[in-house]
Amino acid sequence: MSAPVIVFLGAAGQMTSVTARAVAKAARDHRMVLADINFDALREKFGDLDPNRISMKRLDLNAPGQMQDVVRGSRLVVHGAGPFHKTAARVRAACISAGTDYFDIDDDVESTLEAIALDGAAKAAGVGLYVGHGASPGFTNMLARDLIDRLDHVDTVEVAWTVGDEGKNELGRAVAEHTMHIGAGPCLTWREGRQVRHESFATSQTFPMGQRLGDYRLYEVAHPEPIALPWSFPQVRKASCWGGLHPQAFNGLLRGLATAQASGKLSMDEACSFLQAVMNDEFGHLKGWGAALDGISASGSQMGNGTTPHLMEADSFSRQPGIRQNLFQASPQVGVAERPRQQVFTASCRQCVQAVARRLRQSVDPAAASALPRLSRDR
Repeated sequence: MSAPVIVFLGAAGQMTSVTARAVAKAARDHRMVLADINFDALREKFGDLDPNRISMKRLDLNAPGQMQDVVRGSRLVVHGAGPFHKTAARVRAACISAGTDYFDIDDDVESTLEAIALDGAAKAAGVGLYVGHGASPGFTNMLARDLIDRLDHVDTVEVAWTVGDEGKNELGRAVAEHTMHIGAGPCLTWREGRQVRHESFATSQTFPMGQRLGDYRLYEVAHPEPIALPWSFPQVRKASCWGGLHPQAFNGLLRGLATAQASGKLSMDEACSFLQAVMNDEFGHLKGWGAALDGISASGSQMGNGTTPHLMEADSFSRQPGIRQNLFQASPQVGVAERPRQQVFTASCRQCVQAVARRLRQSVDPAAASALPRLSRDR
């Protein structure tokens, strides 16, 4: 009898490639098919693996028939080619048709709802659909399950996460597009036992995130947990997901880009390429900076006059190389905790604008550069 086959879709991606290597080491009695639209990246990441047990294939999920050919005859499909609200439905349908179990790291609300709707069809076909098994959702759901099992009664679950700035980061296109998708637009949440529609990234509150972050401001985001958790635990009457970026100014940057993309001022390509450039310590383009600065300034104006510790600590930026250190360097740490949030955020915005202007004077038409300092006076 031939060895069972595990198929990885989007195998060259940042997260899926790590998973594929771990499975290749642990499941030596299985064969593996590593599929991705970028075949050169597959060869670069997996060229050292045993070709007798592990094969690589270029796959375009949008090409008719290609995915069905790869899925057919496999024991399990691990789907990591996002954004999932665009790709997951057709892969799940192919798996149910082929009688193949399915696993993904889906972090989009729309495709999570689609998966729930497939419950009956999957059961009838004897297929397991393992949906949303990443960090959030995934690990967050496991933590919620553990707490629900330990407590006598639970009616509210709030998920809170922060993505830290860890220096230069080659952000993948699918992750960038997902980030744009949740940075603006509708946000399904759970209130009084039913779905309620809010605006994603428009409502904020502080959460105790621990250690250096302390009480950190997070934003209600469109994520699957508020839908998946009440479906699994009907006693839950209220569920929300709160997320944010660090340093804090990146939340305004994201909101500005996502709002501009949703309104048509930026194309998805323009918004994603700008975010990818900034995360990779590159400058990006002027059109992107216009939207980003709008978002940073608007976020600062919405924060009121209260105080919050750790909002903009100088030492949080000291180890960050490149453009982000220049653009988001905070005011001196002494007295930051006592300064009103509006003052701290405005200071950060002003420094951001000034840094952009300095960069522009060095690299582009001075007339374009001279327009940027006026943004700080206009606001």
